[in-house]
Amino acid sequence: MAAVHLAIVGCAGNTFGTSMDDCCRMTPDALASTGELFLDENVSGNVYVSMDSNQVDGATIRIEESLSFEGTQAFCALY
Repeated sequence: MAAVHLAIVGCAGNTFGTSMDDCCRMTPDALASTGELFLDENVSGNVYVSMDSNQVDGATIRIEESLSFEGTQAFCALY
């Protein structure tokens, strides 16, 4: 089991969601409160990230393992 960290990479390459300033409100059905998952399980929830509106088109979600020194990242497109 590994914890993951999510961030948004804007179309200009800026990263959002890496500091407390980017995540400044209570989020209903927060993804962080879903608990432990095991292999082949799924989860859904919401993540709130404040970002510049001019960077939304073409932005991606960056997913990486927390506390990992391997630097492995995955990216998903926003629609």
